[in-house]
Amino acid sequence: MILESVHNVATNLKDSVEFSVSDDSSKIFAFLSNFLYRDKERSVITELSSNALDAHKMIGRDDLPISVTLPTSLVPMFTVRDFGPGLSEENVYLFLTKYGSSSKGGSNEFIGGFGIGSKSPAAVSDTWNIKSYHAGTETEYLIHINDKGIPNINKLYSKVTTETGLEVSIPTKGINVWHDAAKVAYAHYEVMPQIKGTSSKFDNVKFTTTFH
Repeated sequence: MILESVHNVATNLKDSVEFSVSDDSSKIFAFLSNFLYRDKERSVITELSSNALDAHKMIGRDDLPISVTLPTSLVPMFTVRDFGPGLSEENVYLFLTKYGSSSKGGSNEFIGGFGIGSKSPAAVSDTWNIKSYHAGTETEYLIHINDKGIPNINKLYSKVTTETGLEVSIPTKGINVWHDAAKVAYAHYEVMPQIKGTSSKFDNVKFTTTFH
């Protein structure tokens, strides 16, 4: 989305001191990725799924369902997968490692734009994986929070692929809380995701209102 930032306040005051961000970036990371969210599981689901929907908008496929895998006792992992253009290695480092950096600031067609949602897994886990399928290459990255409380990213491998898109996988603590959060998060989706890892049925909740 387009973020408007127009602040023109003229004063006669002199010797003003601009606000700045502390050199201790771990505090900023902790706030933006952790304390920013109250309902953490649902917020992470919403953030990552919104990014996936935006990826489908980029290729003109709003009708294409994203793929979601809920955690189970055998595989305690939450995964969101889209089939958009994916990200080049350069853009992975540009958009996924910098808060405020986003490719969506030039259009109101997209949900995101603040450059925060892709880092939301830090609210529920100290580590997560990202796979990017882009331009004939599949590349996997590991993100982890170091002992200073700052996220780090490591490239694990690259190989040839014919797929496109982006996949985010997060180790989970608990199972039911993720299933319950997913039911709430996806209740109003026009195109229901392809949901794996559960036998529960996910229905769209629609409202009809008549005004007189």
